[in-house]
Amino acid sequence: VFANPSNLVLVELLSDVQIRLGKTDDAIKTIQNSLSSVNESDKISIANLLVSLGDIYAQANRNDEAILTYEKALFSFGIDKSLLTMDDEREFATKVFEKIIKTYKSAGQPNQVRATIERARILLGKNDLFADKQLISFLRETGKKQDALQTVRLSRKEFADDYGLIRLEATILTELGQVEEGVKII
Repeated sequence: VFANPSNLVLVELLSDVQIRLGKTDDAIKTIQNSLSSVNESDKISIANLLVSLGDIYAQANRNDEAILTYEKALFSFGIDKSLLTMDDEREFATKVFEKIIKTYKSAGQPNQVRATIERARILLGKNDLFADKQLISFLRETGKKQDALQTVRLSRKEFADDYGLIRLEATILTELGQVEEGVKII
């Protein structure tokens, strides 16, 4: 790793070992050193290293630093405020937004969870179910199962044949004690 700090696999492996040994600060330094040695034009490597660094911060409950680092990763990948049309951008954004949402959830910041979900909806477009599924999950986790049911039903109007949404609606109905209705839709 020290001979070739741009080898992302080795850098991430070393940082994982350092974390397991309880040396979180060393793992952070490993990623930061690698970031400083990566060619500035290698945006994808930089973005992926930033995600790894954000993960370390999140694991250490350094939520503000994790969010900031995830945001830097999005920016490094070229994701800003415009609709994402390339598959690699969409895939990367989905991965990072999921991490941001999870971090805000663990930090107990529901307004930021919702804001991030809406931001993802704008960037991914209305034909992508990521934001809807994240919102439904969030509503269920916060005990708002009736709202989750309404949201899944609205999503099903747009994506009537999506089997995942059908199953999700059935699951929520079951959680609400409406087992028979849940069985009917499957």
